[in-house]
Amino acid sequence: MIEQDKQYRNTVLCVEGDQPFACIEPWTARTNAFNEDSLLLVKSGEPLKLNLSFYLEDR
Repeated sequence: MIEQDKQYRNTVLCVEGDQPFACIEPWTARTNAFNEDSLLLVKSGEPLKLNLSFYLEDR
């Protein structure tokens, strides 16, 4: 299970070939965000703190 702040609007799952693992990447914007109006803007001097938690369980 993944719990993440709402600013993470996209989650990318990457798997390389037949490797026995996957990479989970939470993103705040899509790849083409510079050409769209969907960027998360952070003002200078104002830190942005986002939370993300992964929970793994045996099945």
